[in-house]
Amino acid sequence: MTENDQQQDIRHATVRSFIDGLATHHQTSEVLGLLGTSDAWILSRLQQEHSRPLVILTAEQSRARQLVTDLQFFHPRTSQVRLLPHWEIGPYDPLTPHPELEATRLSTLAALDQGQVGCLVLSLRALMQKTIPRTVLSELCLTLIAEEEYPRPELLTTLQHLGYQAVPLVEERGSFAVRGDILDIFPPDLDTPVRIEFYGDFIERMRGFDPGSQ
Repeated sequence: MTENDQQQDIRHATVRSFIDGLATHHQTSEVLGLLGTSDAWILSRLQQEHSRPLVILTAEQSRARQLVTDLQFFHPRTSQVRLLPHWEIGPYDPLTPHPELEATRLSTLAALDQGQVGCLVLSLRALMQKTIPRTVLSELCLTLIAEEEYPRPELLTTLQHLGYQAVPLVEERGSFAVRGDILDIFPPDLDTPVRIEFYGDFIERMRGFDPGSQ
């Protein structure tokens, strides 16, 4: 065995003992000397080994965003790595949060409610801020299924009640547009909007589309 192989075995043994120690003794551990993305690698291994949600707290939101990117590189299921950002404005500021920020928060909370989060990353400020109650969030979720019927007038009313904005062209999250038998909608938890093709009240097809080219 070469010296490099021995050092590799030592590193793996140290990580193994750290992960087993946290799982067995629920102890508080301090890890020093981590460089680059090694912290994300260890956290990803820790979550995968024990298949339990992992809450990761950072001092600043910029660090939380970077850690999410690093974790998604190492984690086999990138959709389970979620960021819960804090509101970037004060509660009494005469401004509204950016739609992308609202969409990220809602999609993360919905994923938490559905048990689809493996790693939750948030800043200290985000941890201290209130969120929508879980019961209210569950009531505000809408699921559409292809080849099912939905009365269209009631559906459009429901979308507006949920906070979606009616627009001529769907380009941002939280908006919808109606053109004949086509309903375009951009849910907060998707990367691209969805085009829903109706035949009367019957959904024939649903597919994603590019908001830039429509």
